[in-house]
Amino acid sequence: MVAPQKNINGFNHNIKQVLRQTNYGSFYAMTALLLRIFSIF
Repeated sequence: MVAPQKNINGFNHNIKQVLRQTNYGSFYAMTALLLRIFSIF
């Protein structure tokens, strides 16, 4: 039972990494969009 549990933990860790990357990507996109909007004014 130890090996399957380790695989499940690794799978969850990969999902967390992907979510973290997408969150940072959307945050970076939003900041770039806001900077572009503010540069117009």
